[in-house]
Amino acid sequence: MKRRGSIFKGRRLAAGVGVLALGLALRCGGTTTGESRPVEPVDDAGKTSAAWCTGAMALSSSSQGDAVCIVKSDGSLWCWGVTACGSLGLTGTEFVTAPVAVPRDGLGSGVKSVSLGSSTTCAVERSGVAACWGNSLPWGASPCSEMPTPTPISGLPNGISAIATGYDHACALSADESAWCWGTNTLGQLGDGTTVDRSTAAPVIGLTSGVTAISTGVGDSCAVKTDGSLWCWGTNYDGQLGDGTETTQTTPVPVFDMSSGVTGVSVGGNHTCAVKTDGSAWCWGYNGAGELGDGTAEPIRLVPVPVKLALGAKAVAAGYSHTCAIATDSTVWCWGDNRTGQLGSATEPCDGDLCSNPIPILVSGLPSEVVSITAAHLWTCALERDGTVWCWGLNSDGQLGDGTLTTRSLPKRVLPCGE
Repeated sequence: MKRRGSIFKGRRLAAGVGVLALGLALRCGGTTTGESRPVEPVDDAGKTSAAWCTGAMALSSSSQGDAVCIVKSDGSLWCWGVTACGSLGLTGTEFVTAPVAVPRDGLGSGVKSVSLGSSTTCAVERSGVAACWGNSLPWGASPCSEMPTPTPISGLPNGISAIATGYDHACALSADESAWCWGTNTLGQLGDGTTVDRSTAAPVIGLTSGVTAISTGVGDSCAVKTDGSLWCWGTNYDGQLGDGTETTQTTPVPVFDMSSGVTGVSVGGNHTCAVKTDGSAWCWGYNGAGELGDGTAEPIRLVPVPVKLALGAKAVAAGYSHTCAIATDSTVWCWGDNRTGQLGSATEPCDGDLCSNPIPILVSGLPSEVVSITAAHLWTCALERDGTVWCWGLNSDGQLGDGTLTTRSLPKRVLPCGE
């Protein structure tokens, strides 16, 4: 399977940065292949809520890697999927197929939000401290430079409100609405005007106040300001910065025609999407699998194009080669690559490399109101208002949390998470 975007077109992301590994999942955290919690497949029929993960308050965000986490009301953290470099707080196994509790050592009074990178997990504690574990950022010379327990990030101000973990860098928002980034910077993804890697967080140029949301991807980052404007920086080989060029930027640049009204942004593998106050969804960048949702096969869009959603959007999540949105009626719609069923619809199977679907389709089988969604590497998960979690798509490493390794084209409920 080929990577898309700059890799599809035979280009390297930047000097010194090799072609990224297939699936973005580094198997560097364990020594034994297999599940740490083998569970027989079960059928949803006739099961009570005790048979499923309930009580989830927050879902991890990431377009990278092959793991997912949820935060419960008691501040505990439960994860499943690939355990690369100890990023799920586990050793001795490469993946788990059902939720396991992340050790709370180093997480203070508990977690309020979490974000996953390729082999790094970062969380914001209830106290406002940001901590990461797994592969250190920037990555060291060895395959894994492990931080076995949550480690506070140096250089960050007090009171972190949100965190976004990309492929090999991360960014955070502080209580004073300033943006800070650290990690690999060969593509300018830290926004500090350089291409120098940083293990200590540094402020993003021009975003020292008035930032309300932030998202990170493979080699780029984007932020929404209080005036509703959208700014992006980093790699731009496929137009994922949306400024009308393919020029990499080491400091934030305004996204074309996104000077106001933007409420949320999500950075994918080589594309980016945003939602505006009028409910419209917009995407730009690479479109080889139809992940921009504009109904075309145009390979690259250098400026935002409207997604052909039947309803307005409340939120959007850009994944590896697909995208999903929560509509105004709290249903979920997905578009783009569907080779592993990550669009969540019982559509006819296809033989193409990407199974392109450039028009949003309704996800089947989600019984109630969806409040959060994450689109990652060939799979998708959704959190319902009742605290249950559903996942679908690729499941070769337990990404769906249903106790199996069965890839699914329709949503399946995640197994118990501590009930």
